[in-house]
Formats: sequence, C-alpha cells, structure tokens
Amino acid sequence: MVSSTAVVELSGALNARLRTYHDQRHGSKRMPTGSCLRPDPACQAFRQIAVVRGSLFRSCCWQLLRYHSTQRIPSTIVASRWFDIAYSTSLKGILLMEVGRIVRDRPVPFLYGFMIVTLVALLPIPPLLQNQNYHQFADQREFFGIPNFWNVVSNLPFIAVGAIGLAQFRRNAMTFVLFGGIFLTGFGSAYYHLDPNDQTLFWDRLPMTLCFAAILSAVVEERVDAKAGAVLLRPLLAIGIFSLLLWRWTDDLRLYAWAQFFPFTALVLILSLFPPKFTGAPYWGAAAALYALAKLLEHYDHEVYSFIGILSGHTLKHLAAAAACFAILRLFQVRQPLETVAVASRA
Repeated sequence: MVSSTAVVELSGALNARLRTYHDQRHGSKRMPTGSCLRPDPACQAFRQIAVVRGSLFRSCCWQLLRYHSTQRIPSTIVASRWFDIAYSTSLKGILLMEVGRIVRDRPVPFLYGFMIVTLVALLPIPPLLQNQNYHQFADQREFFGIPNFWNVVSNLPFIAVGAIGLAQFRRNAMTFVLFGGIFLTGFGSAYYHLDPNDQTLFWDRLPMTLCFAAILSAVVEERVDAKAGAVLLRPLLAIGIFSLLLWRWTDDLRLYAWAQFFPFTALVLILSLFPPKFTGAPYWGAAAALYALAKLLEHYDHEVYSFIGILSGHTLKHLAAAAACFAILRLFQVRQPLETVAVASRA
C-alpha cells in the first residue's frame, strides 16, 4: 500500500500542473483553491487512486490534460486513461521498491538466487557458436616481422597495470587474482593476435574470466559484505574456467557469455543499490564506462578503422579496456574506509 504522503505529494504536483494549465487558458482569473478547474471526474479520479511519485507519471498526465483540452475529449475518458497510467505506474513502482528492499535486506541470497536464475535461463537458448569471422580483424598490418602488429602491442598496458597491481596488492587473494588476470590477459591476448584462431583464443579468454570473477567479488566485498565477496570468488572462478572448457568441448559459448556479462550486470546493480564504504567510488563508474566503450569499439572494429585509418576499433578496444583496468588499480591505490576519513576530518 502506498503511503498517504506520496498521494498528497502527487496531488499537489497535479494541482500545480492544473494551475499552470488554468493560467494559460484563463489568464489571471483566480483558480479556486483545492479545485481542479471545475468539478471534473478526471480530476476527482486523481484524488481517489493510490499512486507513487514519479516525474514520468506526472509528465504523462500533463500530456493527457493538454490533449483533453485541445481535442475536447470527454473528461470521463480522460479519467479512465489517467487511472490506467496511475494503476500501472503504481504497480511498477511498488514492484521496484519491493525488489530494492529485498536486495538491500538480503543481498547475498539475492545475488546467489540471481546467479541461479540467469544460469537456468541459458538452457532454452540455442547453442552460441563461435563466429569464425571474428578472427578477421580490420587491421592486419605487419611491422618488424610481427603480424597484426597493433593488435599485439596494444596489449602492453595490460601487462604494465597487472605488474604494478601484483607488486602492490599480491597479499590479498582477490586482488592477486584480479591483477594476475590483468597481467596474463596482456600475454594471452598478444599470443592470440599473433595467430588468431579458436585454439589461441582460448588463452586470450582464460585470464579475462579471472578478471571478471575478481572484479565482481571486489565490488561485493566493498559494497555488500567482505566475507561474502571472498566466498563468491571461488564459484565465479569455477564457472568461468568451466565455461571455456565447455566451449572447447562443445563449441558452445553460452556459459562463457554469462561469465562475461553477468559480473558486469551485477556490478552495475550493486553500485546502484548499495552506498560506498570506501573512498574512490567514482573509479568504479569510470571502469564500467570504459569497459562499455571497449565493447563498442570491438563491435565496430572495421568501421572505426575505415573512419580513422590509423588504428582499428579492436586496437582501441584494448586501450580502453586497459584504461578501465588502470581505473581499478587507482581505486585500490587511493581508497580508504569512509569511517576512517570521517574520524580524521573531525580530529
């Protein structure tokens, strides 16, 4: 049941809209306080339905009000339309609030449940086969005897970021897996681009699955629960590695696609619902945005190369993804517990 406060607030918002509408049509003639231009069923309906707050809902109702005025539609029909919008909006709003409450109150069971549901959802999907055209990259130029030169050397930033991360954060299991995965991604991707095929692609994707698992574990550890993040790392690593073995055995990429995109989806969800407990939170947003940019550049490999003519989309994808890894490195370098910062600021 929606609170009476929400109904009163929305009623006030509607009356503000109606006063604007009244002023536009009737000039300075005073609109009676508490009325809706006239005793109109459309207005009365608003006062009788339970709705949630939302600018989209108010915008829709204002558009209907204008349409009612210009087209001279009977107010009873407008009332019916307003009721439909209010009813559907309230149900959606209540559902979203309830889901948000469940996630915040029971985050760990929800996360495991979300994992299970999404894994089961893969079963009815047809097998996802590796497109062999994937290996035909736009920039295949050779320099200094190195084939696909730019796609090979653009992996050096991964090695640099991974090496620095390992040197600074190797004592923690999660950060060791994370920066070890970034470090090995540089070698695995370079090895693949020297001779692109399914066999070498396995060694490109293997260290990336380590990174995906470790990143989600790090976010859970930081935003939700430290112990839950550490425990989550093991099943995510197992699923990621098994997904690649399954691909080599069956040529089916469904589970690998899950291992890549589920952590990203869960990361966005957690960052949206849970407040930070450490400083440096904007680095997570920067890393997510750079990774999304990297996937976009990968998709438009040939188009980017045709437009720029110097570097291909796939080469730039490596640089954008490495920049995302660097953002994560900076996060771990600068982050401090917010409680510590608050105590220090008061001292």
